[in-house]
Amino acid sequence: MRSAKPLSGGAVQAGETGPLPSLAAGVRRLHDTNRSAWFLLLVLIPIAGPIIYLVFLAQEGTPGENQYGSNPKMGVM
Repeated sequence: MRSAKPLSGGAVQAGETGPLPSLAAGVRRLHDTNRSAWFLLLVLIPIAGPIIYLVFLAQEGTPGENQYGSNPKMGVM
């Protein structure tokens, strides 16, 4: 009988980090598009929620500054 192969390092590291980095990146991206982090709750709506959230993440950020700060694409001046 063959023994199971151990998981690769990348799979173990991804499992150890948990959802917190993804949530933080989602909040930053929503803020880039001038939306509140409360829009993360859209993923709780079956089928349509994750699709709408994905569209929000794919949109271009607001040009210049918005209520959450400056555009990260503008760079540091």
